[in-house]
Amino acid sequence: MSMRSTWTGAITMGVMTFPVKLYAATEDKDIDRHNLHSKCKKAVNQIKVCQGCLPQDLVLKVDELLSKAEEKAGEKDKGKTKGLSLVMQMTDETMVKGYELTKGENIVVTEAELETIKVKSIKAVEILEFQKAAECDPRMPEKHYFVSPDKAGVKPFAIMLQAMKDTGLYAIGKVMMRSTTGKESLVMMRPFGDVLLLHTLTWPEELRDASEIKFDKVVISEKERALGKQLVEIMVGDGDLTKHHDVYQNKLVKLLLAKGEGQKIEAAPEEAAAPAGDMMDALMRSIELAKNKGGDGPTVLVQAETVTAKAEKRPTVQAGVGEVPTELEPALSPAPKKRKATKTASPAAIW
Repeated sequence: MSMRSTWTGAITMGVMTFPVKLYAATEDKDIDRHNLHSKCKKAVNQIKVCQGCLPQDLVLKVDELLSKAEEKAGEKDKGKTKGLSLVMQMTDETMVKGYELTKGENIVVTEAELETIKVKSIKAVEILEFQKAAECDPRMPEKHYFVSPDKAGVKPFAIMLQAMKDTGLYAIGKVMMRSTTGKESLVMMRPFGDVLLLHTLTWPEELRDASEIKFDKVVISEKERALGKQLVEIMVGDGDLTKHHDVYQNKLVKLLLAKGEGQKIEAAPEEAAAPAGDMMDALMRSIELAKNKGGDGPTVLVQAETVTAKAEKRPTVQAGVGEVPTELEPALSPAPKKRKATKTASPAAIW
């Protein structure tokens, strides 16, 4: 099944403009979760409503009902019914667009008025400059898209792609994929095989300063520092992130399958935490655990002066606990398709 493009536009660089298409570079594997009516188990819809307007005759009836409710409530509970309100369903025809420039105050703007402030980036990725990857703040990347040329843009796309490969530079630009967002997106594009990989970026002024986070500083000894370094070095992986999986979702799928078959769901016994010890003892036991695991990455939690080390366990007999059996995985839509393992670039190589 071929990919479907999520956006069609162009790239502008100097006086060059060529058509391109964007494709989502990631896909959501989450299992949908819905609110259901407890009585009939049907999904509860999200309805657009206005809490400020009601037909006058209905308002009078509501006031009458509230008055009677207060009379019945008596002096003790009087006033508790004032929070009750009715809503009326809205449609696209009965709604307008408003922007909340000041808290609590919306300014209504028509589509015709929005047309008067068009910018070049509405229909095209406007390239502003090129820079080295290391100059991009690691807090900035948000969403990721593949960029491929449309028929008329194959040659200029190839020239730009090769130039970026030859120079090792990434393109910085901006685009407005949806006018409904009310803002442009800062983007970074880099070569990714035969296509470009586009990352939408957080605007610099939207980044928060970590110095705002306050906590007590501590002094670590040379021995603690050496043991910490040893633990990190033992747990160094091979860069292949495909070996890591969402264990919770696998357990959730197994629980859903079991419950769908009418099985009784039983709670799994909790693992006992390792006994408390000082920080040196916690580090040494963590190192020993990592050695025994062959550097596969145990879960090591150090909190205050307590260490909890949990080794990966095989599936248990309780329904809903453990990983999904291998033979079931292909039949489950949430489970990702098996792909050929590829070496994942380190964060330093990406940014």
